[in-house]
Amino acid sequence: MVKIRSVLTIFCLCLLFGTGVKSYAQPRINTADLKEHIRVHLEKVKFKNPGKYQEMMQKTGGNIIDCLSCHVEVAEGHKEQ
Repeated sequence: MVKIRSVLTIFCLCLLFGTGVKSYAQPRINTADLKEHIRVHLEKVKFKNPGKYQEMMQKTGGNIIDCLSCHVEVAEGHKEQ
């Protein structure tokens, strides 16, 4: 009985940790695809909302590496959780 309970406990813990790691993992994306996606997104924002675009460019200093370069509130939201 103890052996079965131990095996079930270990199995459940493995499932919990496995899903926890998977849920926080970022999707795999090719670096070239990411750069292209960011470029297209920036072009859309530039035409759709020029004021916000200028504000974000000033905040980042024109050095945009990934999504979190501009979308700081997303990174702060993950830190609070």
